Amino acid sequence: MQPAFHQNQIDAMSGMMCLEANSMLKRWEPFIRDGRTINVAHEMMELTLAIATQALFSSKVHDPDRLLAKSISFLMSDTAFRFENPFYPPLWVPVPCNQKFKSAIKSFDQVIYSMIAERRNNPQDQEVDLLDMLMQAREEDNGERMSDKQLRDEVVTLFLAGHETSAVALSWTLYLLSQHPEAETRLRSELHQILAGRDPTLADLPSLVYTRMVVEESMRLYPPAWLIERKALADDEIGGYHIRAGTTLAVTQYVTHRHPDFWDEPETFRPERFDPQNSKNRSRYAYFPFGGGPRQCIGKNMALLEMQLVLSMILQHCRFELAPGWEVKTDPELSLRLKGGLSMRLKPV
Repeated sequence: MQPAFHQNQIDAMSGMMCLEANSMLKRWEPFIRDGRTINVAHEMMELTLAIATQALFSSKVHDPDRLLAKSISFLMSDTAFRFENPFYPPLWVPVPCNQKFKSAIKSFDQVIYSMIAERRNNPQDQEVDLLDMLMQAREEDNGERMSDKQLRDEVVTLFLAGHETSAVALSWTLYLLSQHPEAETRLRSELHQILAGRDPTLADLPSLVYTRMVVEESMRLYPPAWLIERKALADDEIGGYHIRAGTTLAVTQYVTHRHPDFWDEPETFRPERFDPQNSKNRSRYAYFPFGGGPRQCIGKNMALLEMQLVLSMILQHCRFELAPGWEVKTDPELSLRLKGGLSMRLKPV
């Protein structure tokens, strides 16, 4: 699957990401003008779902009833529910939650398999999107392509992981900026200097240095993927502890990213710590929001591109204030969500 996520392929999606962000900002205009409150976490989920849909399927999504969006939303919540309730009746037991799960899977499969079939039946009409690239991918050993079932499974993974984590990261970033006016002022100054009110382009990103630092510091404090598991392939010893082959080990980004052995003032939001000069002597795995090694998240570059573009567009249009009385809490489900969402008031810049 690596060729589908080559940097050149990801870069080509930048224009689409800006279009989707502009569509959201257009919808926000009356809220900004009137200083109304929105659920930022919900809005970011909607935006990143739209981007993930376009990235995967280009303009060929035939889903007038929004079955994909509804199914994905339910499946994310249901998966988290089953992690928290490991002794819930298995899927073959016809309790209401299981029936809803099966219904959501059926709706999702209905849309996905129909699109796969359409691509196979009309290969000459294919556009360059992730689904087409996955359909062209071949196994290194035997040259075989993916079956419809394999394609469907990869699409599920990319949907669930691809838009959820970016939305969570953007939500936490907007919250942190609202609580740290000095960092927000510096970020707005950079955006004004580089963009002067226009939409960002791919060519602008190397100049948006502080924007990238803000995103990285946000993911340090609130890594969307807050826990990662690996299985020991052989007997090993880590920190004096004997690890048997086959043991599953959990490593938590949330704890490591706040560990005082690796970070000065670890609980403080300070984007400057990701200045290249301040990062050069840091342990390689003190910071791993996308995992690491050969199993590092395949969508890392796409997520970073998306977050920088979207953040730079949003902050040129409005400011955010936490809604009075709103209590921000972490909700460690599949990703590190904000419990109950994030209620914020929009203000003109």
